Amino acid sequence: MPEPALASAWLRFHERKSEIHRLHPTVWAIPVLRKRGQLLQGLLRPGARVLDVGAGNRNWEEKVRAAAPGIEYLSLDQDRGTRQDYHDLDEVRGSFDLILLIEVIEHLPFDAGVSLLGRLRDLLAPGGRLLLTTP
Repeated sequence: MPEPALASAWLRFHERKSEIHRLHPTVWAIPVLRKRGQLLQGLLRPGARVLDVGAGNRNWEEKVRAAAPGIEYLSLDQDRGTRQDYHDLDEVRGSFDLILLIEVIEHLPFDAGVSLLGRLRDLLAPGGRLLLTTP
């Protein structure tokens, strides 16, 4: 018998999935955002903490900082040849209102991707969001 919290989470997942299917009965009915800047709309409040995972050249930093005043933008990338706040997820401390995972997950083996998502979930502040995109 599953734990009550797990059973409750699965119930919420299936309810949300049913709602999505009702709103978007086919894949063609799902709205597509063509401009990446739109992805941040409504996700950031003044003073939010943001972690950009797989930040590369930190090209999201300017967009994030422009979204609301007082944003704390921190970046993580394993490439030690780039300027980052962190080069290893184990170094990251604190919680975040938004975590960006922009075109990263598809580069990982399935098990590593699932593990990464679990670790990122643990870094989210209550009510925090994970923004994940793929090409």
